[in-house]
Amino acid sequence: MSIKDLAYYQKLIETRSYTKTANFFKLSQPSISAAVKRLSEEFGAQLIIQKTPRGRFIVTPAGKILYDRSIEILNLLETTKNEVAEANYPKLRVGVSPIVGKIYLAKILTELSKEKLNHNIEITEAGSNDLS
Repeated sequence: MSIKDLAYYQKLIETRSYTKTANFFKLSQPSISAAVKRLSEEFGAQLIIQKTPRGRFIVTPAGKILYDRSIEILNLLETTKNEVAEANYPKLRVGVSPIVGKIYLAKILTELSKEKLNHNIEITEAGSNDLS
């Protein structure tokens, strides 16, 4: 199964249009149809019922399940890509006292987040004698 086919299928169900889906991915309409056909064959189930070539389609119960799972799968894939990319960032260990943490830490983390520098931060809050 191709992740791209799953993305095409998800967008097709959301737009309810082969034309809009093809335009979104800068593909031809037959490419979207071929993706749906491959998924149908892969899962051994009819996903969409379309009575006329240019008419509206109906999503079958199996097609609805695949759509719902495609959302989960594609979101999980995106999250995984981000986590893997972030794993390559060096870890920043920050030790703060409880008072400093309460006063400044939220502001600092907000600014780091704005600049997209908040990857792999490990914060330890403890008294100055314990932060060594």
